[in-house]
Order: sequence, then C-alpha cells, then structure tokens
Amino acid sequence: MTFLFLAGCAAPSASEVETVVGASTADANEMIGAAEMPEARRQAIEQFPEELPAGYVWPAGNAVAPAAAGQDVVAEVGVADTSIAEFWLCAWTAEYIEASDTGDTADAHSALSEIEKYTSLPAVVAHHQNPEVFDSAVVDTAYEGDSTNLRNFFKSCGVLNH
Repeated sequence: MTFLFLAGCAAPSASEVETVVGASTADANEMIGAAEMPEARRQAIEQFPEELPAGYVWPAGNAVAPAAAGQDVVAEVGVADTSIAEFWLCAWTAEYIEASDTGDTADAHSALSEIEKYTSLPAVVAHHQNPEVFDSAVVDTAYEGDSTNLRNFFKSCGVLNH
C-alpha cells in the first residue's frame, strides 16, 4: 500500500521545494482511498475560489501522483484540495515567469498579485504548516525584484514545467 501525504510549503530553496514531505496533524487520521479520489478532485475544482490564467484548464485525472497510479493508494483528506491549489499557483507562476522574461512588467505584476493570494486559499490555510515562509521567501522577494526563489519553486511544478 502506498501512502500519499499532504505537504506543507517549506522554505523554497531549490532543494526544499523539490522535497514534499510532512502532514498536517488535523487530517493525519482521515484518509480516502483511490476510489474516492476522482470525486475529491472534482469537488476541489468545483469549490476552488480563484480563476486560472487565460488558456489554462484544470488537469484531468486523479489526485494521485502518476507513480502511484494502479497501486492500492490512500491519501489524506485534503490532498485533492491542495493539489488543485498548487496547480493554480504553478499556472500563475508560469504566467509571471513568461511575462518577466518578455519584459511585460504589467502582466508580471498582475500574475504576482495572483500568486500573493496563494497563502490565503482555504486549502493552504487548512493544510500547510508554514505558509508565511512562502510569502516572505518567494512572494516578497519577487516583489523586491529577485525572482530566484519563485523560479526555483516553479521547478517543482511538474506538469507545467516543460
């Protein structure tokens, strides 16, 4: 049996953003099986309070990591909600990077304003251990003109990181 645990967003250095471990204590005993995961993902998308950037669509499929597909998997309640929040964050991060790289400061600032909402999303508030670290180490430094941590975070975005 494979366990998929909900991760908090730790300090976003390159090595740390690629390591996704830990679990919120509130959901530590609440698990769902593979059969419930598609419905959990559907509900997470339906209830998500923010919009994706233009041209993005929610990912199809399950809330389970592809490496765990086909296995007897259980996940913490909240994994679907958090994975949707992180997909949203990655989409806006991609928008920010593209706008920054092309010199479009207005669109970069607009995307960063969306990214700034991440730590106030319900799934992040409920399940991440230290969202204030993301704000100070990623969002604040990007506003100050240094997007290194945001770009390092983007390396963990998988499906959006080509």
